[in-house]
Amino acid sequence: FKKYKYYRGENYGIDVADFNTFKDIGIYNFETYMGDNILNKPCGNPGVLLVFTQTSGVQQLYLANSIYYRFCIASSWNSWVKLTR
Repeated sequence: FKKYKYYRGENYGIDVADFNTFKDIGIYNFETYMGDNILNKPCGNPGVLLVFTQTSGVQQLYLANSIYYRFCIASSWNSWVKLTR
């Protein structure tokens, strides 16, 4: 499953199997329905994954039909939290 990362004005094709692997700062565009093809996603709907890093860990926001949020500290991901209806 290949999706695209838009970061610093460049476009990279990325093979995707698990949202837990997205730890690099970036904006990742998922243009098609993902179904069960990708692990640890908040939903199967098309959307945009925003990844932020800081010294304490990694944060992810997924913008689809709703907004979802989670974070990772010391390689331990918390569950996705739905922020909107």
